[in-house]
Amino acid sequence: METYLSDLEFRKTKWRLRRGLLELDLLLEHFAEKSLSQLSMHEILQLNHCLDLSDNDFLDLIIKKKSAEILFGFNTNDLQSLLKKIRNDIRQRERND
Repeated sequence: METYLSDLEFRKTKWRLRRGLLELDLLLEHFAEKSLSQLSMHEILQLNHCLDLSDNDFLDLIIKKKSAEILFGFNTNDLQSLLKKIRNDIRQRERND
Protein backbone atom coordinates (compact mmCIF):
# COMPACT_ATOMS: atom_id res chain seq x y z
CA MET A 1 0.00 0.00 0.00
CA GLU A 2 1.45 3.33 -1.08
CA THR A 3 1.56 6.19 1.41
CA TYR A 4 1.70 9.74 0.16
CA LEU A 5 3.39 12.81 1.53
CA SER A 6 1.43 15.20 3.66
CA ASP A 7 1.28 18.75 2.35
CA LEU A 8 3.80 19.85 4.98
CA GLU A 9 6.25 17.05 4.11
CA PHE A 10 5.84 17.85 0.42
CA ARG A 11 6.62 21.54 0.97
CA LYS A 12 9.62 20.72 3.19
CA THR A 13 11.07 18.36 0.61
CA LYS A 14 10.45 20.87 -2.18
CA TRP A 15 12.20 23.57 -0.14
CA ARG A 16 15.17 21.26 0.51
CA LEU A 17 15.51 20.77 -3.25
CA ARG A 18 16.56 24.41 -3.51
CA ARG A 19 20.33 24.25 -3.48
CA GLY A 20 23.16 26.73 -3.05
CA LEU A 21 25.00 25.44 -6.13
CA LEU A 22 23.32 27.17 -9.08
CA GLU A 23 23.92 24.30 -11.50
CA LEU A 24 22.25 21.83 -9.14
CA ASP A 25 19.43 24.22 -8.32
CA LEU A 26 18.65 24.63 -12.02
CA LEU A 27 18.67 20.86 -12.57
CA LEU A 28 16.35 20.16 -9.65
CA GLU A 29 13.94 23.09 -9.99
CA HIS A 30 12.00 21.61 -12.92
CA PHE A 31 12.09 18.12 -11.40
CA ALA A 32 10.56 19.47 -8.19
CA GLU A 33 7.74 21.17 -10.07
CA LYS A 34 6.91 18.28 -12.39
CA SER A 35 7.82 15.06 -10.61
CA LEU A 36 8.07 15.43 -6.85
CA SER A 37 4.40 14.66 -6.25
CA GLN A 38 4.70 11.46 -8.31
CA LEU A 39 7.51 9.87 -6.28
CA SER A 40 6.87 6.88 -4.06
CA MET A 41 7.54 7.15 -0.34
CA HIS A 42 10.60 4.94 -0.84
CA GLU A 43 11.91 7.34 -3.49
CA ILE A 44 11.21 10.30 -1.20
CA LEU A 45 13.24 8.60 1.51
CA GLN A 46 16.11 8.14 -0.94
CA LEU A 47 15.74 11.75 -2.09
CA ASN A 48 16.11 12.91 1.50
CA HIS A 49 19.33 10.88 1.76
CA CYS A 50 20.56 12.67 -1.36
CA LEU A 51 19.56 16.04 0.07
CA ASP A 52 21.77 15.33 3.08
CA LEU A 53 24.78 15.25 0.73
CA SER A 54 26.82 18.32 -0.08
CA ASP A 55 25.73 20.07 -3.26
CA ASN A 56 28.87 18.92 -5.09
CA ASP A 57 28.37 15.28 -4.08
CA PHE A 58 24.69 15.35 -5.05
CA LEU A 59 25.58 16.82 -8.45
CA ASP A 60 28.32 14.20 -8.90
CA LEU A 61 25.76 11.49 -8.12
CA ILE A 62 23.31 12.84 -10.70
CA ILE A 63 25.93 13.13 -13.45
CA LYS A 64 27.43 9.74 -12.55
CA LYS A 65 30.79 11.15 -11.52
CA LYS A 66 30.44 9.35 -8.16
CA SER A 67 28.44 6.25 -7.31
CA ALA A 68 25.88 5.74 -4.57
CA GLU A 69 28.08 3.01 -3.11
CA ILE A 70 30.90 5.51 -2.64
CA LEU A 71 28.69 8.27 -1.20
CA PHE A 72 26.30 6.21 0.93
CA GLY A 73 27.87 2.80 1.26
CA PHE A 74 24.71 1.29 -0.28
CA ASN A 75 22.73 1.30 -3.48
CA THR A 76 19.05 0.38 -3.72
CA ASN A 77 16.54 -0.04 -6.52
CA ASP A 78 14.58 2.90 -5.08
CA LEU A 79 17.66 5.12 -5.21
CA GLN A 80 18.41 4.07 -8.78
CA SER A 81 14.76 4.67 -9.73
CA LEU A 82 14.92 8.16 -8.26
CA LEU A 83 18.19 9.02 -10.01
CA LYS A 84 16.82 7.69 -13.30
CA LYS A 85 13.77 9.96 -12.96
CA ILE A 86 15.97 12.99 -12.25
CA ARG A 87 18.26 12.19 -15.19
CA ASN A 88 15.30 11.58 -17.51
CA ASP A 89 13.80 14.92 -16.52
CA ILE A 90 17.10 16.64 -17.34
CA ARG A 91 17.35 14.89 -20.73
CA GLN A 92 13.75 15.74 -21.58
CA ARG A 93 14.30 19.42 -20.86
CA GLU A 94 17.50 19.44 -22.93
CA ARG A 95 15.57 18.02 -25.90
CA ASN A 96 12.85 20.65 -25.52
CA ASP A 97 15.26 23.60 -25.30
